[in-house]
Amino acid sequence: MRSLVIAGGGFAGVSALRTAYRLGLTHKMEVTLIDRDGVFEYLPSLPYLISSLRTPEEVTRPLERFASRLGAKLIKDEIVGIEPTSNEIRLRINGVLGYDYLVIGLGADVDYSNVRGYQYVYAAYRLRDYLSILKKLEEVEEEGGSIVVVGGGLVGVEIAGELKRWNSSIDVILIEEAETLLPYSGSLRIGDEIKSLLEKSGVKVVTGSRCVEVTRSGVVLESGDSLEASIVVWAAGVRGQRPELTEELPTYGRGWILVDKTLRVERYDNVFAPGDVNWLQINGDTPMKSVEEAMLQAETAVENVARSLEGRPLKPYSPLFLSSNPKILGTVGGQGFIVWGNSIRVSNLAVHIKNSLEKTVLSLLDGRSERLFSLKKAFLKSFFRI
Repeated sequence: MRSLVIAGGGFAGVSALRTAYRLGLTHKMEVTLIDRDGVFEYLPSLPYLISSLRTPEEVTRPLERFASRLGAKLIKDEIVGIEPTSNEIRLRINGVLGYDYLVIGLGADVDYSNVRGYQYVYAAYRLRDYLSILKKLEEVEEEGGSIVVVGGGLVGVEIAGELKRWNSSIDVILIEEAETLLPYSGSLRIGDEIKSLLEKSGVKVVTGSRCVEVTRSGVVLESGDSLEASIVVWAAGVRGQRPELTEELPTYGRGWILVDKTLRVERYDNVFAPGDVNWLQINGDTPMKSVEEAMLQAETAVENVARSLEGRPLKPYSPLFLSSNPKILGTVGGQGFIVWGNSIRVSNLAVHIKNSLEKTVLSLLDGRSERLFSLKKAFLKSFFRI
């Protein structure tokens, strides 16, 4: 029996396994899901742990039952190497695992942008990062002090807002290297609107200043100015997987795996890489790094595994979220906002949509009605294609 290995139990991995099941591949192939902790984390809701709007239990799900229910095997282990020339994956505990087809859905990794003293920062990406932040915040609440958040993208903006909701008397400073917040929106007006929302909630915003060093007592900016902080939260972007993991794979820029329009890794016909881990260009444009893109790309990737098995032409992927026309849902404290292309709408509709997306994805992990999941997904796809 041929084998399909899905590397990563995040959004791309979960969507890939669901698609494999829907297409009958879990009956035709030996399907294995590999995840270091064996736990799915709903990353977009992790900032809400800070204000206790969510608990860790509410934003995580064990992958064991999900994989078993869909006819797949779960291996809890860390991938330390991918060797596509020999069709093998190296695992830290379980050694070498071979495959006939591989779907790499490992997501991205934290990018410290060569900042000095990064060992003093508190990254904000995975659940374990946020648990460390929460523990440190207990000290800050007792001893006082200020908090610096580095990175004015969506995650940094939401964290800053949740920090003020956690404790409105604590000084929170948000630093962004670009001249505006949400710089990937490409709009100064949108950035100014987000800045206004943050400042109304009590956050101090500093733009056009790059953090070049983190110390035990704060940060140093490129201008030479220093800001004191009891904790420095790092939300200044992500990069591809670490080089030692992908050294045999073609990569671009900060370690993104190069894929063609079918999401197949260049030079390897049996390896696909959907989601945040890849670099995909379509007509000179690139898909956004988002939950929705990761899940939709994973569907197409596994559909192409099935097509390859049947000897049919592969299906090109059609992105829903393009960098040239960004669609962003976010919150600043309790206030929601929607970025749609070059426009922004401050509305709690964003909160409702974000909550619906969360429930839709978690319903898949919980094994609730597959039809309900499909209907919700179809509605959201139609909404975002407007």
